[in-house]
Amino acid sequence: MTASLEERLFTAERLLAGLIRERAGVATDEDLQLLRNAGIAFGRLVREPASPPVQAVAPASPPAPPSVRVPARPPAPVPLAATVGWRPGEDEDEGYDLVPGPRRRALEPEPTPAERWIAARMKATPGDWVARAGMALLLFGIAFLCKYSIDQGWITPALRVSAGGAAGAALVGLGLRTHRTSRPFSGLFLGGGIGAWYTAAYAAYELYHLLPFSVAFALMAATTAAAFGLALWSGIETLAVVGALGGIGTPFVLSSDRASVPGLVAYLLTILCFTSGTYLARRWRTGFAVGVAGTWTALAAALAALPAGGAPVSTRVALSIGFLGVLVAGWRVFLLPRTWPARFQPSAREAAAHAWWARALSLPEERVRVLEGYVAVVVPFFVAWGSLAAAWSLSARSSGYLGTGVVWVAGFAFAALRPRLPALARAHAFAAAAAGAAVLALVGRNVPETVIALVIYGTLLHACERAEPLGRPVRLLAQGVMAVAALALAQGLATPGDLAVRVALLAVSACAYAVSAERVSGVGRPVRDVYRLAGHGFAALLLWALCAPVPHAGGWFAVSLSAFAAALCLLERRPEGAAVLAGRPVDGVAALACHGVALVTALGFCGVFGDGAVAWYNERAAAQLALIASLAAGAVLAGPGRRRGWLGGVGYGLWLLAVADQFSGVAGGAALTTGTWAATGLAVLIATVRRRAQGGVRVALGTLALVCAKLFLVDLANLEPVWRILLFMGVGAGFLAVSYFVRAAWLAEEPADERRVSLAG
Repeated sequence: MTASLEERLFTAERLLAGLIRERAGVATDEDLQLLRNAGIAFGRLVREPASPPVQAVAPASPPAPPSVRVPARPPAPVPLAATVGWRPGEDEDEGYDLVPGPRRRALEPEPTPAERWIAARMKATPGDWVARAGMALLLFGIAFLCKYSIDQGWITPALRVSAGGAAGAALVGLGLRTHRTSRPFSGLFLGGGIGAWYTAAYAAYELYHLLPFSVAFALMAATTAAAFGLALWSGIETLAVVGALGGIGTPFVLSSDRASVPGLVAYLLTILCFTSGTYLARRWRTGFAVGVAGTWTALAAALAALPAGGAPVSTRVALSIGFLGVLVAGWRVFLLPRTWPARFQPSAREAAAHAWWARALSLPEERVRVLEGYVAVVVPFFVAWGSLAAAWSLSARSSGYLGTGVVWVAGFAFAALRPRLPALARAHAFAAAAAGAAVLALVGRNVPETVIALVIYGTLLHACERAEPLGRPVRLLAQGVMAVAALALAQGLATPGDLAVRVALLAVSACAYAVSAERVSGVGRPVRDVYRLAGHGFAALLLWALCAPVPHAGGWFAVSLSAFAAALCLLERRPEGAAVLAGRPVDGVAALACHGVALVTALGFCGVFGDGAVAWYNERAAAQLALIASLAAGAVLAGPGRRRGWLGGVGYGLWLLAVADQFSGVAGGAALTTGTWAATGLAVLIATVRRRAQGGVRVALGTLALVCAKLFLVDLANLEPVWRILLFMGVGAGFLAVSYFVRAAWLAEEPADERRVSLAG
């Protein structure tokens, strides 16, 4: 391929211009591509070896054998003029194909991020948006022209309406004509024509009063039917959306006092049938959602416009039928393609919508489909339930009885869908469970009864979840129901003496214990521990509710709470696999909490009970002794360790305080307190020395040191001479006797076990 002189001059001119622009920093992509191709071609020419000279006479040589291949002739050099049209390719050196192409090539500009976002999200190119803006501007210009002509008196009202109808027909004709060549423009023309027809009918009736209500309504209804027909014919969803909005808004735009609610309901259900049909035929989700939401909004507006004194039964029946139609459309029509996929083929547009939502929410597409099923099942049921209750002005209890229908319908749907569509079946199970909880909350006569019903219902939901996997939402609903019931009961504890409140507390604690058992609940062990702790807390509240009506309630509450804490310590020691409840560490935490509350109550910090007339025979003594016994039992059951030391130390200190408290109002109480402290210290010393318990010996010696300090600092100055003599002599004799016994114990042989701590020497 040899380039002519004209082609070479043209190539040189283009190369020189591109080089100048490149040096000036204003080179285009075409200039850079041209310079790069020229450089590649020049490098190829430099690297290629020159062709051998052609000899005049070829020497004779024998023919080559068949197995030997004659080397191919080296390729001819490519003229530089041909580099003008070279295109990117797969060259092994530079990544470009050096086959010459056309002289000029239009390079497509790279879309900007904003253009890519619009194209991906709105499924439209920037050119489509320009076309839409142009149609909007055209409509505004026509409107301004009409306004100017009206102000000048050029056209009459009848001519104005006729012009609007003719403009709509012209736009629809253009849309039909351009459907095969340009679908975006076809959709714009068709939508503009439908809008022009709606506007012309509205102006003829409302502005100029040229048409009666029936004729104007018929024209707008025909426009709606035309919009749906054109949408199905052209496959453009926007026309269906325009038809749904225009059709639903027609009765409200054409205001008339003669319109009846039954007729309005029939008309709206017709529009809803159109949108449902387009959804089943084409899977147009936007048009279907607009039809369902718009129909319910129109029915709710009609319900709100009813007179306050009440409406006829026919009106309420018609509205009820309309709300049930919304339920059927939003629920059953959505389920038809999922139930019979062979008859209703899946749509690529619906799959694309699922993919878009999955990217927007950062979730898998399967999870998006499951969430969509929950929304499409639960929302229509509850919206229809609330709308029917509002249409008939039902009370709370009557609304609850109406909600049992939702429970039954959703339950039957769950049973029918469970073998084929388990995901949608679980959505119906959640709808039935949520409706059941709402029904129990509405039909309860008072707070305690409602709490009892809800906690039992929550326990049954946990048991059902254990037997049949109903999905995580049902399990969360069960936990939420029990939490709401507990909070409601906490608000109702203002009168703990009420029998209903006490029964409710018993029910809540029993149900919490049931859920904490592994055989009932399907939740994990940490959640079961939370339920176990809640059961302990409500059992403690039940004890307080039982003691509240009794005189000296604080003392008896401390006694019962101490016994409950000891029972919790015993429960903690139960082995795994017990028949009813196995021990868990959370039981020990609850026992410590109960011990703390009982300690505060027993010490009288809250001032709930007064001093007793007889020492060691009053509610305060009972509370203190019960708590001491509970702490001692907890220390014994805790086993060796720091916890045993803390429980035993608190119990021992409480005993010393109880002795001082009980003898404080008795004659000679100081001496009795000192003597009892001394006897306690000596008894502990005797008990711990033989066991070589170093901690116990230290506690005993500390008690005896406290007794000596009290003798010299308090009793020496405050006691009468007789009590002083008896106290000093008795304490001294006791110290001598015990010291002799302790000395014999200390002189005994040490055990062979070196791990024991010796106190001798």
